[in-house]
Amino acid sequence: MTARCSSLRRQASFDVWYKLRSPFALCASCVGYHTCSWENIDTDMAGCTLCSARHVCCIEHCRDVVQTEDALVCSVTGMCVSTQNLVQSAHTDTAMVRGPRISSVVQRNTFTRPEIAVHVAHLLSSDVCRRAHTAELAKLSAKIVSQMFVKSVHNASIFQSIELAVSNMKYSRMVASDFNKPRRLQLVEQASAQLTMTICSCCCFMPSVIRGCDLRTMVYGLLYLMRTGITVHNVCFLPVLKELAWCLPTESNLTRFFNFKAKHITEIENRFKFMLRTCTRTEMHRMGFHEAVS
Repeated sequence: MTARCSSLRRQASFDVWYKLRSPFALCASCVGYHTCSWENIDTDMAGCTLCSARHVCCIEHCRDVVQTEDALVCSVTGMCVSTQNLVQSAHTDTAMVRGPRISSVVQRNTFTRPEIAVHVAHLLSSDVCRRAHTAELAKLSAKIVSQMFVKSVHNASIFQSIELAVSNMKYSRMVASDFNKPRRLQLVEQASAQLTMTICSCCCFMPSVIRGCDLRTMVYGLLYLMRTGITVHNVCFLPVLKELAWCLPTESNLTRFFNFKAKHITEIENRFKFMLRTCTRTEMHRMGFHEAVS
């Protein structure tokens, strides 16, 4: 009964604040696409003056917290969300501190665009990605030189020899000669915006598809799927970004440079495609996905 009264009080306070602050510059669905400007409504509740998003303090939901000597304090409202402040550096003979389970990380209502963009940028435009690109280019160049010696033609020019060597390799992947970071940064923005929409929709409507999967694995897997895209019932679930075909690191370099196993890409593909087979066109539209362009 006390919890219900508290919930009704919060709702009433929020309704009054909402009417006083309306209209808002952004709609409520813009959460995650901007930095919220919080204003305290109650001791344990705040609202964003830009998009009307509501923040209610809870140990499970408060991500921006400050650790003090004896508590965890929410940076948004200043409320103490936990008084049992057990840290790894503290000694106690009556408790054991364990890190959060991976499965608990995905049990959230949504992910923000900055969280997703960090992983996208690491795979497409980071210094690690540049080293992977250099290694792939060097490997390809060595193969071409090797083919030139094996398949050399008498009296052929250097250009004809290179052309013959490349054609004999039957190398389907195009590798750019330069890293082209400005264009890669543009791709990071495009891919991050799309993946934020896709992943957040799955969090709301298909939570089982992401359960037990950490965010990095999900982002990496979906990025590789965006080379060809996913369309269900003529509804575009994941659009095609053709430039990812040459921009993404080759799958054979993922373990070496990114500590990521290529088999996870197949696991993500199977996970999403299995779930999407059970979705109707109406359900796809309700999730926010639109008809594919013919």
